[in-house]
Amino acid sequence: MITSLALMAIYKTPVIPLSEVCERYFSLSYEEALKKAARNELPVPAFRLNNSRKAPYVISAEAMGDWIDKQEAEAKALWQRSQV
Repeated sequence: MITSLALMAIYKTPVIPLSEVCERYFSLSYEEALKKAARNELPVPAFRLNNSRKAPYVISAEAMGDWIDKQEAEAKALWQRSQV
């Protein structure tokens, strides 16, 4: 939960535009991220706030925070197993 609060503080909104996180967190260009969002292939749900096809995709700060926390936990577990 702390990660999602930090994301809300950084982006100043509970829903973050995909355009602002695609390169930094997913290593995808905006065009690639749009295609993956349309096919539900991103690691977090992306959605539009209204039914317009022109509306930008956004991601919930909570979902993004949960994903980051999960990635960190997996990396930490892998690291701990490698320590002899």
